[in-house]
Amino acid sequence: FESLTASVYLIVLTFIGFFVDRCDYCMIYENTRNPTEAETERYERHIMNKHEAYTALLIDSEDDSKTVVSFDLQQILPFPKLSTTKQTFYKSRMVCYNLCFYVKSTKRGYCVSWSQVEGGRGSNEIATCLKYFVENHLADSRHIVFYSDGCAGQNKNQAVVACLATMAHNSPAGQVIEIKYFETGHSHMEVDSVHACIERRAEGTEIGTPSDWISVFQSAKLTGEQYTVDELRHHQFVDWKQVALSAFKPNALEGISGMHWIRAENVGGRVELSWGEGCLGPLRSVEWRKVGGQTNWLDLPPAYTARLPLPKKRYEDSLSIVRLLRNRGNAELYFRDVEQLVPADD
Repeated sequence: FESLTASVYLIVLTFIGFFVDRCDYCMIYENTRNPTEAETERYERHIMNKHEAYTALLIDSEDDSKTVVSFDLQQILPFPKLSTTKQTFYKSRMVCYNLCFYVKSTKRGYCVSWSQVEGGRGSNEIATCLKYFVENHLADSRHIVFYSDGCAGQNKNQAVVACLATMAHNSPAGQVIEIKYFETGHSHMEVDSVHACIERRAEGTEIGTPSDWISVFQSAKLTGEQYTVDELRHHQFVDWKQVALSAFKPNALEGISGMHWIRAENVGGRVELSWGEGCLGPLRSVEWRKVGGQTNWLDLPPAYTARLPLPKKRYEDSLSIVRLLRNRGNAELYFRDVEQLVPADD
């Protein structure tokens, strides 16, 4: 992936999206001998959504007024990790999470990471990372367009919309923040190259603690500017579901699962939300404000007040692997610290 420029890679993604990419749904339909009219209609809409997403990505990428960013949560990253895996295949290990970003205009990759004792991998964590990334790395961008897959549990839900509304509310007038979702099964993105570099760098590498994973992220690129890496702690995660409860009227976001484009804009200090079923529009306004709602857009409720409990078996299995590491000093210190998170009655 590194040998390709961002522009060439984008062309490759578009080619894949239009001509090569086939998901399970596509294959099931193609193997159906006599599809019904309804099945054919759903399949045609599926293909149209796929094409629209890749077309929108090309159009947005050519607009200099927009900052185009793709993001995706990497597969769970277990630790401790030996240089070979056969000794740990059946072990239950601790894990790290890593949300990766790729900014099209600067051709730079970013990682926002946390371990399982600091947070989970749900919508609160994803939304918090989006806000953190915008505030710390895109503060000067006036029009941000995110691209991601349409995973409802993480990326397409009321927590993420509440985050978009919060960022728009706390930004100057004219700020626009959007998310466009690839069709399910067709989500090839430039940020995938960040995952690939990290996975290649991790091969044959011993990892004893979350800090070791951070080192892998920071040294993953063989050429060019290294990835910028941030690590979050439990107290930084926001309870976006609570924000949504206080801000949105009941059923305001009903139907979000069918949307591929969500937009939040600060219009004269007032947040306007709109969405569309396709990435090319049209958009329609969302009546979202809760009558009499009192939302504090600055003092946001925390998702966690302490580090998360650690299952006893996972801790014990992980500790047994630590003893197999060649350099286990830091790992022993880390596991001594998290031992207090194992419930006494587990």
